[in-house]
Amino acid sequence: MNQKLRNARKQRLWSQAFAADKAEVSERTYMRWELGTQTPRGYNLSLLCQAFGMSPRDLGYTDDGHLLDTIGDATASKSVPAQPSIYELQESQSPSIIVLTREQASYLSSILIGEDKMAHFDESRRNALKQLLGVSGLTLAMPMNELINPEPWDRLSRGLTKPTNINEETLAHFSKLVDTCWGLNNASQPETVQEILPTFLPRVETLAQTYSKNQKMAAAIASQGYILAAEVDKGNVPALERYCDLAVQYSQLTGDYSIQVAALKQMATIALVAKKTDKALQTYQRALPLTRYVSPLLRARIYMGLASAYARCGNQQDALRYRGRAHEVFPSQPEEDPSFLYTVCNEAVLHLYDGLTYMDLDQPQQAWDALAQVDGLNPKFPVAESWRIEIINLQGSAAAELGNLEMSCAYVEAGANAAAEQGYEIWQSESADVFKQIQLRWPSETRVQNLEGLFQQGS
Repeated sequence: MNQKLRNARKQRLWSQAFAADKAEVSERTYMRWELGTQTPRGYNLSLLCQAFGMSPRDLGYTDDGHLLDTIGDATASKSVPAQPSIYELQESQSPSIIVLTREQASYLSSILIGEDKMAHFDESRRNALKQLLGVSGLTLAMPMNELINPEPWDRLSRGLTKPTNINEETLAHFSKLVDTCWGLNNASQPETVQEILPTFLPRVETLAQTYSKNQKMAAAIASQGYILAAEVDKGNVPALERYCDLAVQYSQLTGDYSIQVAALKQMATIALVAKKTDKALQTYQRALPLTRYVSPLLRARIYMGLASAYARCGNQQDALRYRGRAHEVFPSQPEEDPSFLYTVCNEAVLHLYDGLTYMDLDQPQQAWDALAQVDGLNPKFPVAESWRIEIINLQGSAAAELGNLEMSCAYVEAGANAAAEQGYEIWQSESADVFKQIQLRWPSETRVQNLEGLFQQGS
């Protein structure tokens, strides 16, 4: 497989059909380029580079269109890989959650989008998708037969030539598909979501840019899609910021305060990740006047972010004030809140933000006590893997500040290993920062020196 070309497309949230159109080839031909069974040459390679704004080598090719040797063993094979085994999935995973390999997730998206036309939704493809999702027991936002119905996809494609012809029924299908993707993400399936989003988001975005009676609905789907895109990416901060910009832009067209607040929340969160504290604080403050119109959970999430942002600015009074407000309005049953699906917030996240706030206020004991309510190593609440890794890293930092050598080393090692296993570049970097903190405190300790190799390998 040509992973470089595949990554370039996914970073832009393009479907294979959209990329194929840019390169003036059929979708089947483009799919072969990503699989590595065929390569673009001459005019098509030039168009491909123009579309992505990248050189041939950036896309995994030599200047004359051959695959680079450095791409890896996966692309060296010229045979098309076998389809993922559904039975292996059934035997290896818990029936309460979907856990798909990257190949299985890619297969799922190929079933959804088809190879050349949606007419390829034949019975065998339908049955494959039923097996792939049906073994999980996951509650989907739409019935299985509706999920694999090709008609909305056909109507969406036809509607791009005349957006005013897109009806509410068609957009409702993709609104439910976004909800399904949120459900997958909340079940720790970001890779699956990354495969599905490009199959429809660019086309819905086109509709959101055109005035019609259903523009608001298209804008809502586009905004939610980009909020989710910023949630599932594992480390490309510039891409995360771009997704948030688009999410906020489209949210302004919806007239829906909940979507506007959710988009601003995501933008502010990524600003904190990017260490742009001023931007984060200003964005949370933009959302604050709108919180009177949103659900308690979403309001509490804005208060959590404000507490963390104020703490980073050294404003203890406002940080603790908004921390208190978050606890006051946080619902006793967050999963019943109307914003639960896309707020990405439960009791574990509430304690995480307490930990963030206290650490930035130089109160490590309070931070440790808050984080211990969850405990990243043995979680006491359901918690997404990305949040769990962040909690582990914070616990390692708090333990170091409290002078506990063994605990700090145990947590930072666990955080680094989990981040590397899951591919979360942001949290790998954070684990490395915590390790530097530990090194400064105990430079000569054997326990610390034994961890050096772990971070040298990741550097």
